Amino acid sequence: LKLSFVAKSRTESKELRPATIRSTVQEFKEATADAAQQLEQLGFCFWRQGVSMDCCQRLARYVDEALLAAEAEVAAADQETRYARHRTYFRRLAHATRQDRIEFTLPMVPVVVDALKEMVASVGGLLEPFVSRSGRLVDLSCMISDPGCEFQPLHADTSMERVKFTVFVALQDVTKEMGPTFLCPETHNFESHAALDV
Repeated sequence: LKLSFVAKSRTESKELRPATIRSTVQEFKEATADAAQQLEQLGFCFWRQGVSMDCCQRLARYVDEALLAAEAEVAAADQETRYARHRTYFRRLAHATRQDRIEFTLPMVPVVVDALKEMVASVGGLLEPFVSRSGRLVDLSCMISDPGCEFQPLHADTSMERVKFTVFVALQDVTKEMGPTFLCPETHNFESHAALDV
């Protein structure tokens, strides 16, 4: 499982609007069954309120503070250790040609763990038939984009060698100007992935 908390804009700090809450066990079961069918057929699904608004807002504040601290630590490092310090916190996006969109590695601090627990409690039942309880988390990060950043070219986030899912959790409402993620239906197959490599 690759988990990315996304849509954190450095200058555009908006709060999430409340989502529809599934209030009964039956509504939850129906939503899970619908999402599982969509996931199998299309290769993706949308799940509202996988992480509570309060938790997203706490995590967004943490990311803002941690990002500033990480950038300051990297800037203060001497020439010999700067690259290693940078790699501790940031990963270069495979498809980025500029530095206006970054992937910020998240540590397992309490606010991040809280978000993980909420997400697993919410979508764990949906993903379990596909990955089983022995599935593991292989990536945990926050995507951060600057205003006016370039769009990434169409690409796959996962390979076809193993069953792997990417879960995106928006920490704020997403606008077109923020560079939202586009999803391509029914491309979770070898032919579509091979076509991207051409």
